Amino acid sequence: MLIPYRVKAPVSRFPIATVTIIAINVLVYLLTIDGNLMIKEHIALRYAFGGSELPILNVFTGAFLHADIFHVGGNMLFLWVFGQAVEDRLGIPKFLAVYLGTGVAGSILQAVVQVSTMGQVGLCIGASGCVMGLLGAYWYLFSWSPVCIFYWIYFYVGTFQLDAFWVIGLYLLMDLFNGVISAGFATGGGVAYFAHVGGGIVGVLFCIAMRAKRDTDAVSEARALQADLKDMSLLPLHALEPMVEHDPMNPQLLRLLMNAAQKQGKYQVVDRAMSAAGPELVNKDPALVAYYLKSYRGQVGIYHPAVLMRLAKNLEQRGDKLQTIEIYQLLLDNYPETADAETALYNMAYCYWNGFRDVRNARNCLREMARRFPNGPMTQFGRSLWAQMDQASKANPTN
Repeated sequence: MLIPYRVKAPVSRFPIATVTIIAINVLVYLLTIDGNLMIKEHIALRYAFGGSELPILNVFTGAFLHADIFHVGGNMLFLWVFGQAVEDRLGIPKFLAVYLGTGVAGSILQAVVQVSTMGQVGLCIGASGCVMGLLGAYWYLFSWSPVCIFYWIYFYVGTFQLDAFWVIGLYLLMDLFNGVISAGFATGGGVAYFAHVGGGIVGVLFCIAMRAKRDTDAVSEARALQADLKDMSLLPLHALEPMVEHDPMNPQLLRLLMNAAQKQGKYQVVDRAMSAAGPELVNKDPALVAYYLKSYRGQVGIYHPAVLMRLAKNLEQRGDKLQTIEIYQLLLDNYPETADAETALYNMAYCYWNGFRDVRNARNCLREMARRFPNGPMTQFGRSLWAQMDQASKANPTN
């Protein structure tokens, strides 16, 4: 007996869809069994795939029926072990599409095989096709993620780890072999082997069509270490590097990378990571980019002046006036002759005045703007702001 009980692919959020599907399957099982914990015969005859209801409807209803407690227990165990990471990577809508779509595909393949071998479609129940679809998706997304397996062979009991590529691949090959040998007859639980095979293959094809991101062996190794440590902040630099390369826009990973690299004095690692993240990080986490540029003293040259302007605006919208001024000053120091420099000087003056009522620094910025850009497009705005400060000073001489 070989039972997978855990995968080393940590998730970042609670698996709502996975838990909901498990709850629905268990509830349906409890509502459709008799005193022997077996499915009631009239329900199977009516709602199983190949039953008396509409064929299209029965494709879905049959996927939520199970023959006995071992049937539902086995399917839900596999769904819990492998479904969480797939849901976390794909998101709920795509996860549900894979779950339901692969179940339909598996049932259709099984029906085709049965018609070609028996001349009719037999009754099929269970979520196995759907679950194998998720295993196929997991095989594609997390090929080199370690799977923890419990074994019980006669008097030998224990656990071991094996990459998902081999574990799930073996399951699919066994189903294919058994399906060919049995000429397409249904398995003991009412679910056919070819429903498994069809679900698994289509699960892989779904992920390819969705262009879902796959974990490399290096990322899988790092995530496995994360699963063992149970605390991302403990990850060493060599583990964080492939994770950031795989997910360059992840602010949490970038912050951890900065801390780890700073301890080892490997600042170039962070420069490469921030450059790979690109200007879009300015919108996603402006505070992180500002920290990199000011506190971390990162490379300003990886950001165009227009990007720095956008960074300052995002910080200003968040109410961080001081960092806004610092980013404008950074732009002036590194791109003093650009058109954005004039706008930066005016915006600095406005921030000093509007944010701190600092007339002296605001006027210094406007004087510098007039000196550098005497006939620039911001001249009128500068004069207007100067006049506004003059009026405020007359009304309140302490300004």
